[in-house]
Amino acid sequence: MEDLIKCYFEIGLSNKEILAVLAQNHSIVISIRTLKRRCRELGLCRRRNQSDIDNVIAFVQEELHGNGQMQGYRWLHLRAIQRGLRCLKGL
Repeated sequence: MEDLIKCYFEIGLSNKEILAVLAQNHSIVISIRTLKRRCRELGLCRRRNQSDIDNVIAFVQEELHGNGQMQGYRWLHLRAIQRGLRCLKGL
C-alpha cells in the first residue's frame, strides 16, 4: 500500500483523490487521517522539498521556447509538477 500511496502522491493527486483511487481501483479503504500519517511516515510532503531553482528556470525557458509559449500560468505549473518539479506558484 505504501508504494501505491507514494506513486499517487508523486503524480500530484490530492489526498481525497488518493483515497478515491485506492478505494475504487485497489479495494483499500482508509481514513484521511491514516493517509496523512502514512504520508508523514514515508516522508512525503507537499510544501517542503522544493526543486532547485536552476532546474525550475531551465524548465520554464524550455517550455517558453517550445510549444508552451501560448499556454497559461496554471498549465505551466501543472507541467512542472508532471515533470517531477516541486515549486511554489509564486516563483
